[in-house]
Amino acid sequence: MSYISGFMLGAAIAKNLRQALGVESPRYAKKTSARPPFALASSAKGRRRYRAAKISGELAAMLQGKLAKLPYLRKVEVNPLTGSILFEYDEKDAAKIDELAKVLKNRIFGSAAPAIKKIAPQNASEAGDLTRSIRGTLRDFSEWIRRNTGGIFDAGSLAALLFALRGLRKMIITKQYPSGTSMLWWAASLMRGWRTI
Repeated sequence: MSYISGFMLGAAIAKNLRQALGVESPRYAKKTSARPPFALASSAKGRRRYRAAKISGELAAMLQGKLAKLPYLRKVEVNPLTGSILFEYDEKDAAKIDELAKVLKNRIFGSAAPAIKKIAPQNASEAGDLTRSIRGTLRDFSEWIRRNTGGIFDAGSLAALLFALRGLRKMIITKQYPSGTSMLWWAASLMRGWRTI
Protein backbone atom coordinates (compact mmCIF):
# COMPACT_ATOMS: atom_id res chain seq x y z
CA MET A 1 0.00 0.00 0.00
CA SER A 2 1.44 3.35 -0.96
CA TYR A 3 1.72 6.25 1.45
CA ILE A 4 -0.98 8.27 -0.30
CA SER A 5 -3.53 5.46 -0.52
CA GLY A 6 -2.85 4.46 3.10
CA PHE A 7 -3.20 8.02 4.29
CA MET A 8 -6.46 8.49 2.39
CA LEU A 9 -7.78 5.20 3.75
CA GLY A 10 -6.91 6.15 7.32
CA ALA A 11 -8.34 9.64 6.96
CA ALA A 12 -11.59 8.33 5.48
CA ILE A 13 -11.96 5.73 8.22
CA ALA A 14 -11.27 8.35 10.91
CA LYS A 15 -13.77 10.77 9.43
CA ASN A 16 -16.46 8.10 9.27
CA LEU A 17 -15.73 7.02 12.85
CA ARG A 18 -15.95 10.62 14.09
CA GLN A 19 -19.25 11.04 12.27
CA ALA A 20 -20.62 7.72 13.57
CA LEU A 21 -19.66 8.63 17.13
CA GLY A 22 -20.97 12.17 16.75
CA VAL A 23 -17.58 13.70 17.55
CA GLU A 24 -16.59 16.79 15.59
CA SER A 25 -13.20 18.41 15.83
CA PRO A 26 -13.79 21.93 17.23
CA ARG A 27 -11.20 23.29 14.84
CA TYR A 28 -13.19 22.10 11.84
CA ALA A 29 -16.72 22.26 13.25
CA LYS A 30 -19.23 23.29 10.62
CA LYS A 31 -20.06 26.95 10.82
CA THR A 32 -23.70 27.89 10.62
CA SER A 33 -24.51 30.38 7.94
CA ALA A 34 -25.76 33.81 8.93
CA ARG A 35 -27.69 33.81 5.66
CA PRO A 36 -31.43 34.32 6.24
CA PRO A 37 -33.77 31.52 5.11
CA PHE A 38 -35.39 33.77 2.48
CA ALA A 39 -34.57 37.37 1.60
CA LEU A 40 -34.68 39.90 -1.22
CA ALA A 41 -31.29 39.92 -2.98
CA SER A 42 -31.89 42.53 -5.68
CA SER A 43 -34.69 44.62 -7.08
CA ALA A 44 -35.13 46.53 -10.32
CA LYS A 45 -38.18 47.82 -12.13
CA GLY A 46 -40.34 44.77 -12.92
CA ARG A 47 -37.69 42.33 -11.70
CA ARG A 48 -36.81 40.90 -8.27
CA ARG A 49 -34.37 38.23 -7.18
CA TYR A 50 -34.76 36.47 -3.86
CA ARG A 51 -32.22 34.15 -2.22
CA ALA A 52 -33.17 31.13 -0.17
CA ALA A 53 -30.67 29.39 2.10
CA LYS A 54 -32.02 25.93 1.22
CA ILE A 55 -33.70 24.71 -1.96
CA SER A 56 -33.82 21.05 -2.99
CA GLY A 57 -34.17 20.05 -6.62
CA GLU A 58 -37.67 18.73 -5.94
CA LEU A 59 -38.75 21.96 -4.26
CA ALA A 60 -37.26 24.02 -7.11
CA ALA A 61 -39.21 22.01 -9.71
CA MET A 62 -42.43 22.31 -7.70
CA LEU A 63 -42.02 26.08 -7.20
CA GLN A 64 -41.13 26.60 -10.86
CA GLY A 65 -44.28 24.77 -11.97
CA LYS A 66 -46.69 26.37 -9.48
CA LEU A 67 -45.37 29.94 -9.68
CA ALA A 68 -45.28 29.93 -13.50
CA LYS A 69 -49.08 29.52 -13.45
CA LEU A 70 -49.61 32.81 -11.61
CA PRO A 71 -51.08 35.32 -14.11
CA TYR A 72 -49.18 38.36 -12.79
CA LEU A 73 -45.73 36.80 -13.27
CA ARG A 74 -44.13 37.11 -16.70
CA LYS A 75 -41.17 34.89 -15.87
CA VAL A 76 -40.07 32.68 -12.96
CA GLU A 77 -36.65 31.07 -12.55
CA VAL A 78 -35.81 28.87 -9.54
CA ASN A 79 -32.21 27.70 -9.26
CA PRO A 80 -31.54 25.10 -6.53
CA LEU A 81 -27.76 25.40 -6.91
CA THR A 82 -27.59 29.08 -6.05
CA GLY A 83 -30.81 29.36 -4.04
CA SER A 84 -32.04 32.05 -6.43
CA ILE A 85 -35.70 32.76 -7.22
CA LEU A 86 -36.18 35.35 -9.97
CA PHE A 87 -39.51 37.07 -10.69
CA GLU A 88 -40.24 39.26 -13.72
CA TYR A 89 -43.58 41.09 -13.63
CA ASP A 90 -45.49 44.26 -14.52
CA GLU A 91 -44.63 47.10 -12.15
CA LYS A 92 -48.33 47.55 -11.38
CA ASP A 93 -48.27 44.08 -9.73
CA ALA A 94 -45.53 44.96 -7.21
CA ALA A 95 -47.95 44.60 -4.28
CA LYS A 96 -48.81 41.07 -5.42
CA ILE A 97 -45.10 40.22 -5.55
CA ASP A 98 -44.71 41.56 -2.00
CA GLU A 99 -47.55 39.29 -0.88
CA LEU A 100 -46.09 36.32 -2.77
CA ALA A 101 -42.69 36.90 -1.13
CA LYS A 102 -44.35 37.03 2.28
CA VAL A 103 -46.13 33.72 1.64
CA LEU A 104 -42.90 32.07 0.42
CA LYS A 105 -40.99 33.37 3.42
CA ASN A 106 -43.55 32.23 6.00
CA ARG A 107 -44.92 29.01 4.53
CA ILE A 108 -42.09 27.56 2.45
CA PHE A 109 -38.83 28.90 3.88
CA GLY A 110 -39.90 29.94 7.40
CA SER A 111 -39.21 28.13 10.66
CA ALA A 112 -42.46 26.14 10.33
CA ALA A 113 -41.47 24.94 6.85
CA PRO A 114 -40.65 21.26 6.37
CA ALA A 115 -36.98 20.32 6.44
CA ILE A 116 -35.27 20.57 3.07
CA LYS A 117 -32.37 18.20 2.53
CA LYS A 118 -30.11 19.89 0.01
CA ILE A 119 -28.27 23.11 0.78
CA ALA A 120 -27.32 25.45 -2.02
CA PRO A 121 -23.65 26.51 -2.13
CA GLN A 122 -22.90 29.87 -0.52
CA ASN A 123 -20.85 31.06 -3.47
CA ALA A 124 -21.90 29.71 -6.84
CA SER A 125 -18.71 31.01 -8.47
CA GLU A 126 -16.60 28.56 -6.42
CA ALA A 127 -17.39 25.74 -8.81
CA GLY A 128 -18.31 25.51 -12.46
CA ASP A 129 -21.47 23.91 -13.77
CA LEU A 130 -19.77 20.59 -14.48
CA THR A 131 -18.23 20.43 -11.00
CA ARG A 132 -21.55 21.26 -9.35
CA SER A 133 -23.26 18.65 -11.50
CA ILE A 134 -20.73 15.96 -10.54
CA ARG A 135 -20.94 16.89 -6.84
CA GLY A 136 -24.73 16.82 -6.98
CA THR A 137 -24.70 13.42 -8.69
CA LEU A 138 -22.29 12.03 -6.10
CA ARG A 139 -24.41 13.48 -3.26
CA ASP A 140 -27.52 11.88 -4.75
CA PHE A 141 -25.70 8.56 -5.20
CA SER A 142 -24.47 8.73 -1.61
CA GLU A 143 -28.00 9.45 -0.41
CA TRP A 144 -29.30 6.47 -2.44
CA ILE A 145 -26.70 4.21 -0.80
CA ARG A 146 -27.66 5.58 2.63
CA ARG A 147 -31.37 4.91 2.02
CA ASN A 148 -30.80 1.39 0.66
CA THR A 149 -28.45 0.34 3.47
CA GLY A 150 -30.61 1.68 6.27
CA GLY A 151 -28.17 4.51 7.01
CA ILE A 152 -25.24 2.15 7.61
CA PHE A 153 -23.20 3.28 4.59
CA ASP A 154 -22.87 6.28 2.36
CA ALA A 155 -20.54 6.70 -0.65
CA GLY A 156 -17.57 7.72 1.52
CA SER A 157 -17.93 4.95 4.09
CA LEU A 158 -18.51 2.35 1.37
CA ALA A 159 -15.36 3.50 -0.43
CA ALA A 160 -13.45 3.38 2.88
CA LEU A 161 -14.67 -0.18 3.45
CA LEU A 162 -13.56 -1.23 -0.03
CA PHE A 163 -10.13 0.35 0.50
CA ALA A 164 -9.83 -1.32 3.91
CA LEU A 165 -10.70 -4.72 2.44
CA ARG A 166 -8.24 -4.18 -0.42
CA GLY A 167 -5.52 -3.17 2.05
CA LEU A 168 -6.17 -6.16 4.32
CA ARG A 169 -6.13 -8.48 1.31
CA LYS A 170 -2.79 -7.05 0.22
CA MET A 171 -1.36 -7.46 3.72
CA ILE A 172 -2.61 -11.03 4.19
CA ILE A 173 -2.08 -12.51 0.73
CA THR A 174 0.98 -10.67 -0.59
CA LYS A 175 2.53 -9.85 2.82
CA GLN A 176 2.96 -6.19 1.87
CA TYR A 177 2.89 -4.08 5.04
CA PRO A 178 3.20 -0.33 5.51
CA SER A 179 6.36 0.89 7.18
CA GLY A 180 6.42 1.82 10.85
CA THR A 181 6.90 5.52 10.11
CA SER A 182 3.90 5.50 7.78
CA MET A 183 1.74 3.92 10.46
CA LEU A 184 2.91 6.47 13.05
CA TRP A 185 2.17 9.30 10.65
CA TRP A 186 -1.34 7.97 9.97
CA ALA A 187 -1.97 7.56 13.69
CA ALA A 188 -0.81 11.13 14.43
CA SER A 189 -2.91 12.45 11.56
CA LEU A 190 -6.01 10.64 12.77
CA MET A 191 -5.54 11.83 16.36
CA ARG A 192 -5.24 15.42 15.22
CA GLY A 193 -8.60 15.12 13.45
CA TRP A 194 -7.45 16.36 10.07
CA ARG A 195 -10.19 17.51 7.79
CA THR A 196 -10.29 15.19 4.79
CA ILE A 197 -13.00 16.68 2.59
